[in-house]
Amino acid sequence: AVDMIIELRDARMPESSRNPMLIQMANQKPRLIVLSKMDQADPVQTELWLKKLQSENVSCIAVDLMRDPGCGKKIIQAALNVMKEKRDRQRAKGINPRAVRAMAAGIPNVGKSTMINRIAGKNTLKAADKPGVTRSLTWLHADKELDLLDTPGVLWPKFEDERTALNLAFTGAIKDEIMDIEELAYKLV
Repeated sequence: AVDMIIELRDARMPESSRNPMLIQMANQKPRLIVLSKMDQADPVQTELWLKKLQSENVSCIAVDLMRDPGCGKKIIQAALNVMKEKRDRQRAKGINPRAVRAMAAGIPNVGKSTMINRIAGKNTLKAADKPGVTRSLTWLHADKELDLLDTPGVLWPKFEDERTALNLAFTGAIKDEIMDIEELAYKLV
């Protein structure tokens, strides 16, 4: 049902916030990786990650969803650039392309709903600084050229290593109620 996937990752931990199951589910769809929370990440490391994540079928940008008022336009432009070739082919055949349908996907608490609100220019979707706020799939006509599907954050069933699990817990992707907060704080220190 979607033309492309906008995968949100946390710029503080781009590898740990990558859901390995998403690539299988993407089924070769074009992807835009958005590194959110770049204001909280090391800028030098963020630049290195941007270069590393770029590939033929994947584009990548970093944004500050909370403080950059122009981030919505940046994301729209990046998404349309990912789909440019396909849309140009449609225009060449005399077809007026419909709005691109993109799915916002990623781990809990990475900023999917916040990103859609920034693109739409208003707080249409409920967003909070905790995991589990989005509970269902929601389509939003965010822009005349971009329709977005907001999805709940999903973690995969088994983490590759303890470091990934700890990174997710440290950044709020895992609910506090299921964690031993004292043990987690000890490991963070």
